[in-house]
Amino acid sequence: MDSSWELKLAQLFDTKKVNWVRKPRKMVLYWTDLEGQKRRYHPDFFLPDYNFYIDTKNKYLLQKDDFKLKQVIKENNVELLYGVFDDVVKSLQERHIL
Repeated sequence: MDSSWELKLAQLFDTKKVNWVRKPRKMVLYWTDLEGQKRRYHPDFFLPDYNFYIDTKNKYLLQKDDFKLKQVIKENNVELLYGVFDDVVKSLQERHIL
């Protein structure tokens, strides 16, 4: 795991018996930056039973990566749940996943 939030989320998934995948080298999505350059994006998790990706970020990175995350969703036609840890967990609870 790349962060303590990712570890906590993985442990929460395991506790709640949520099927998750984390294969950074194989989970690659692409997006186009403002200069037209294709870039790689590696989400933190994929939930195959729900067909969506998850990425936890701190408040600074949420602001910094806002354009990128929106492009990832748009260009790959995927569902990507992202936010600070507590917001991600709350959203997963609202979806009755946790």
